[in-house]
Amino acid sequence: MNRVTFSKICALTVVSLGLVIISVISIGNEKGSSSNKEETSISTVGEIKKISTNEEAETNTTKSTEKSMFQVVTEVTTEEISESTKETCKSRKKVKKSVDTYVAVTEPTEEVKSKAETIQQSDKLSPQYLLSISKVDPGYNPKAFSLSNSEKYDIACVVMGEFGGGGFTGCALIAQAIRDAMQTYGYSANDALVNMGYYGYNGNPNSDSYDAIDYIFSGNAAVQHRILYMNNTYSAWHESQNFICEYQGVRFFDAW
Repeated sequence: MNRVTFSKICALTVVSLGLVIISVISIGNEKGSSSNKEETSISTVGEIKKISTNEEAETNTTKSTEKSMFQVVTEVTTEEISESTKETCKSRKKVKKSVDTYVAVTEPTEEVKSKAETIQQSDKLSPQYLLSISKVDPGYNPKAFSLSNSEKYDIACVVMGEFGGGGFTGCALIAQAIRDAMQTYGYSANDALVNMGYYGYNGNPNSDSYDAIDYIFSGNAAVQHRILYMNNTYSAWHESQNFICEYQGVRFFDAW
């Protein structure tokens, strides 16, 4: 082997080693880059999970807060309605001493008698009742009551508010339910209005409202059976009571 050949071999060896070193460095860089990418990916996924978890926690907190707020608002609203209703009842129970003189309601006027007789004749009823019903109670004995001017006005306002559009007969049914509660439970007129849950109230009663009170509270009745409750919309509780009659879509019940 001459000197030139040996030099060529050495040169080729150096070049080969250099290529190997470059390849190793390149592979190392690729692995490092891949590792960094994986770490970045893992870190990114972790951040996404964290963000998702935080959003979920915020959503749950919001829902919980909204639910809590809804419960509070509902409770307050219910309480406000309840108090408002109580105040309405209390206000209509206030009686001025100047008009608290009792006036006996014993004899309906001729006009009221004429109204009743016209209804009775059309239905072939006894002079004491206005409507024919299937559940006649032979033992039903309506009594006459005396009312003060203020009590008569309050009852007339309730009769008007509950069924003022029902004509003389409709008003008489409401008046009878009030009078029957007074007779059954020993209520005063005002106690009957509140305890029996009459919330309809119209401060401008019509003539049918007053005439019905004169007729009913003088010892007459719209039907020959005690009635204590009335309802013009479906109510499971009312329907569980003793149904007596229906007039112009308003249903009347007695207690069992």
